[in-house]
Amino acid sequence: KKALLKTFNKKKIAQIINKTGPNFLRHATDNENTLTLAVDAFKKIKISDKDKSKIKNLIFVTETPVYAFPGNAVIFSSILNLNKNINLFDLNAGCTGFVDSMKIASRMRGETLIVCSETYSKYFNKFNRSISTIFSDCASVFLYRKNMKLIDHISGYEKNSHSSLIGYNKKEMNMDGGKVFNFITSTVIPSLEKFIKKKDKKKINKIYIHQASKIVIDTFKQKFNNYEFVFPSNLIKVGNTNASTIPLMLEEDIKKKRIKDGDKVIMCGFGVGLSFSIALIEI
Repeated sequence: KKALLKTFNKKKIAQIINKTGPNFLRHATDNENTLTLAVDAFKKIKISDKDKSKIKNLIFVTETPVYAFPGNAVIFSSILNLNKNINLFDLNAGCTGFVDSMKIASRMRGETLIVCSETYSKYFNKFNRSISTIFSDCASVFLYRKNMKLIDHISGYEKNSHSSLIGYNKKEMNMDGGKVFNFITSTVIPSLEKFIKKKDKKKINKIYIHQASKIVIDTFKQKFNNYEFVFPSNLIKVGNTNASTIPLMLEEDIKKKRIKDGDKVIMCGFGVGLSFSIALIEI
């Protein structure tokens, strides 16, 4: 709100927030990056050395790595002293990254650590209403075990749409909000609807959609208002945290016992590409 006050009056600010949603956004400091945020996130799950030794795979999802090369995965593994024979994957993916990683992890042997970490704010050269009012820097760490079952999944993209949401080497980020929203309404929502129609809807407990913006979340809810689905949301509290939006919502629902063993949930990520990734998971 403070940044908006420099340019807009209070009425305009209210209109902007009503469309975007977040009341609070968090940006990394100059001394923080996608590696430091990820290490801090890993410490929060308080995994024992015994369980840490069972991790056979690491998928590090980020579009803003510390270096052009090597990727974050090998450095992250070294810092945390993970198994030297671990399978390392660096995944340059945006808001589909977590769902993409779940698909990969389901096919790997052993347990997989999925790390999603992003510092979009370092690509904000100047205030941009379509970007600066939505994105938060964030890292999440998710331990995928085989007691989670990937039942089905689909993916897709729109050809020649990459410039609609893009970060340039000169550290500038641009987003065409209209084109992104059109992709969501013309491609993502119909694809999700088609995916759901092939399933037993009574057995689907929740749909975790990427927290793009308030207007996007409201559009999903309106489209699926004939279904009895719950659409969790944390956008107001933390903003659009990129690939971390879905794992953060999962963590909150698990902590508050709003999901339980045997529940079937849909995860729907969409964004950079423009692309989407949808999966049906049994908890």
